[in-house]
Amino acid sequence: EISAPTRSPRSLRRHLLEINGSVRDGQLRLSWIYSTNRYRRETIERLADDFIKTLQSLINHCVSLEQRGYTPSDFPEADLDQAELDDLIASLSGSISIQEPV
Repeated sequence: EISAPTRSPRSLRRHLLEINGSVRDGQLRLSWIYSTNRYRRETIERLADDFIKTLQSLINHCVSLEQRGYTPSDFPEADLDQAELDDLIASLSGSISIQEPV
């Protein structure tokens, strides 16, 4: 989808590199905004490729059953921070088994 710029290309930038993201139709979309007077396109493309590789690695880690851990977002109603959740799981690890949702 092609959209019009949100500001004049001649306006001053607050940051050397601006990355805007959104999720649309279940897909993460990022736009990388930078000055061509400051950076070459190849430099930004290389940075974006590294970002994608790192993000994919993080996603793979998070969905790996071998690496599975829990975060407070897995239990939103519990109102626990990560340290409290870790302590709770450690205290329960000998008395119950936590099973993956189906």
